[in-house]
Amino acid sequence: MAAVWGFGAWRRYRGMRGGVRLSLWSLVRRFGWVRLIIGQSAWCTLTAVVIVTVPWSERTVPQRLFWVALVPTLLTVWFECAAMCS
Repeated sequence: MAAVWGFGAWRRYRGMRGGVRLSLWSLVRRFGWVRLIIGQSAWCTLTAVVIVTVPWSERTVPQRLFWVALVPTLLTVWFECAAMCS
């Protein structure tokens, strides 16, 4: 599923105009938040693939993986709310 998703994203990216592609790379290079979001999405996708593909014998391991995947996102939301409220 990850390969299909990656291929679809690559096809969509290749179909964009050159200026739009340069703007996307410029955003990624300039802003740390963009890189953080890309890392978080990759982390969540990786843990979701591990949860789905591995046949787990006990229920606690997938639950722990779920919370491990959710922690970076929750921390970002918490820091962003703290920054906006102060």
